[in-house]
Amino acid sequence: MLDELHKRFLSVTKGLSEDDLTFQNDKNSPAIGWTIGHLAGGQHVYLRLIFLGEPPSQIQEYEAFNTGTPSVYANIPSFNKIISFYESEFKELRKFIENLSDKDLNSPTPHRDKVPPFFQDTPISDILASYLAHAFTHIGQIIEIRRLLGRDISNINE
Repeated sequence: MLDELHKRFLSVTKGLSEDDLTFQNDKNSPAIGWTIGHLAGGQHVYLRLIFLGEPPSQIQEYEAFNTGTPSVYANIPSFNKIISFYESEFKELRKFIENLSDKDLNSPTPHRDKVPPFFQDTPISDILASYLAHAFTHIGQIIEIRRLLGRDISNINE
């Protein structure tokens, strides 16, 4: 499932330009760059804080992607920077997951003192499911924004 998520992320972001990053269908909808940055930042928080118990080192730059307010759009990192960040964190997340035993998957994060209360007693497998659901939801948003931009969406599921 993680590999499918990664494949879809790369597919839905392929062919977008720097100019596309600030596109909003209306003033109340998120820009596509915000959504992409939100996915990258979210992956970073899940990996670093929840799974590894580390302070998320890049959180300052990506924290703005939790709000979605228009003031954020002027400070969206470059498209290549977001994609590169997502890719490097994905490799680490994949390595973390590959090293989990069945016992680990069914146990809460060992870093319960550092995670939000709703994750403190949650098995890692359920936290992963939460992450995947969150990420796939935003990938769906990116597909719809691509459609509004007039970008090709015919090959997204391949």
